[in-house]
Amino acid sequence: MKTIVKARHMELNDSLRAYVEEKIQRPAAKHFDGPSVTLEVELSNLLGPKGGKDKQCEITMSLPRGQILRIEEVEEDIYTAISVAGDRLVRSLERYKEKKLFGSRYPKKYYMAKILNREAAAESESEE
Repeated sequence: MKTIVKARHMELNDSLRAYVEEKIQRPAAKHFDGPSVTLEVELSNLLGPKGGKDKQCEITMSLPRGQILRIEEVEEDIYTAISVAGDRLVRSLERYKEKKLFGSRYPKKYYMAKILNREAAAESESEE
């Protein structure tokens, strides 16, 4: 996977790069890791020194066969924005893979049975 990390109106230091790798790149590589996959992360400070909710993390991931996932998150802290955007990217990748696997291959009843079994397993874990 080709990864590009950019910063706009802020300094991109080693700790930010490491945090992006931990929260975005590694989880994304678990789902899609190949030469045709490109992950672009752009970190920016929207309002500059004014303050407020102005730290933005944009993720653009191009998947095989021309699919593009785009996540944008704005928070008060850049690390929080990276973390939330990474979680949203992982959920989107799981949803995309689930649609690819179960969309046309299985009838709906098997897909629903899988979801119900997952919920039942989650309930049994919470009871323990």
